[in-house]
Amino acid sequence: MSAISKIYFSIYRIDLNADIYDEISSGEEFHRLTGLSGKASLKMKELCNTFVTHEYYDRVMLFLDLSTLKERLSRDESVGIEYLAKDGNWHLARFIVKKRDENGQVSHVLYTTRLISDTKHREQNWIVIAEAANKANKAKTDFLSRMAHDIRTPMNAIMGFTSIAQNQLDNTERLKDTLRKIQISGRYLQQIADDVLDISRIESGSLKLDNVDTSITRLFQDTADTAREIQPEKHLQFFCDAHDIAYEHVLGDPLHLQQIYMNLLSNAIKYTPEGGEIHFEIYQELLPHNHQLNLISIIRDTGIGMSPEFMKEMYSKFSRAVDTRVNKVRGSGLGLTIVRELMELMQGTIHVHSTPGEGTCFKLTIPLTYLDPDAEPDKIGQKKAPAGELCKGMHLLVAEDNDLNYEVASELLALRDVTCDRAEDGAICVERFNTAQPFTYNAILMDIQMPVMDGLEATMAIRTLEHPQAKSIPIIAMTANAFTDDVNSCMAAGMNRHMSKPLNIDDLLEVLASYRN
Repeated sequence: MSAISKIYFSIYRIDLNADIYDEISSGEEFHRLTGLSGKASLKMKELCNTFVTHEYYDRVMLFLDLSTLKERLSRDESVGIEYLAKDGNWHLARFIVKKRDENGQVSHVLYTTRLISDTKHREQNWIVIAEAANKANKAKTDFLSRMAHDIRTPMNAIMGFTSIAQNQLDNTERLKDTLRKIQISGRYLQQIADDVLDISRIESGSLKLDNVDTSITRLFQDTADTAREIQPEKHLQFFCDAHDIAYEHVLGDPLHLQQIYMNLLSNAIKYTPEGGEIHFEIYQELLPHNHQLNLISIIRDTGIGMSPEFMKEMYSKFSRAVDTRVNKVRGSGLGLTIVRELMELMQGTIHVHSTPGEGTCFKLTIPLTYLDPDAEPDKIGQKKAPAGELCKGMHLLVAEDNDLNYEVASELLALRDVTCDRAEDGAICVERFNTAQPFTYNAILMDIQMPVMDGLEATMAIRTLEHPQAKSIPIIAMTANAFTDDVNSCMAAGMNRHMSKPLNIDDLLEVLASYRN
């Protein structure tokens, strides 16, 4: 009793044969009998009435029934039950065998009560955490399963059409068609990777808006043309309408605006069955504030629609509606999450109306600053030369250990009159640059993962050389390492820009042109 009194806040010694209890109280230095005693079965009922909440009452009363206790303790030395007390605390009640008769039957027991609120709360928190983790893991497992399928589908198309192209070299039209389809599949693969990277950048807080002079009409037309290009061959009717554009030029982020529209339009295309309609509308709503307007965009389809249950989760990561009427839908399930996050960055709002079997309508409102039309003509009139023209004659040092990647880069650049020297690893790159005559190279394209010396080490080594260009030559990362930490590592090593693979030759030319003296 002395030992267990340090654990339990109340202890009763019970004689089961006589149905009598003695109450025991505990102190820091000693333990003594209180002198309280009485009929044990009545005391048990009193304790239940005093402490136990309604939802646990019946179970605890069965537990405290002394008439069945001998049988319950016939093979065990203790039995216990947890219950919620009326004061909000959790208790653990336990009967412990104290004495048995010559036949092995229990004659005397201790009834103890222990406060276990902290333990119970920890257990409940663990359960909640475990359930949340299981739910998240299931979502990610489902996402990876879909991703594996969605990657294999265009990869199968790329490999299949490549084989077809090899056997149709004399059929120019067929060859062009297969190459076009290979390019479409490649763009889809890149979209999957870009979606994952965008979520990473948004969650890390590294995604920033680049507000520049943006032509509303050009943005609308480019988006509509791109959406028509990705439309599958199921004869969808595509209606586009830009109206009430009072101010052609605004300060906005055209890249992320187009990303918002394309994510919604691609969903509309995916989920609209054969012969359906897609409407893309854009207009302006002037505000009383100085140089402010709302850009209103409406994307509406006659597709399968969304259920109320799915709409509650539609902005969650990895979620995607599935319908037996459209059973070939592909995608990462990140599109709507990205749309919502970008809209929040732009301080815009989204309103959605959807009816299963009838279609979905997204209405986007984005506040923008318009540019003074009196000041625009001079700015617009200053047309800069195309990047391809500015880059003609440039000579680059390309650090790339992969033969195929170098072949792709050098061939595409050669078509734009840009020549290259190759370095097979970072150490060769440093040596080749250091021994070259000043201004032999206009820029360095640097892979990151290379043998002997990686791109980060090579960049840091170049920046410490005595070469006249060591501090100034543009070093541009060309790498498959495209997460935020990778970009930060490149910048910290001394690189000027980061570009992710696969190589987009037009984007690369724009970057190179910006460094052309």
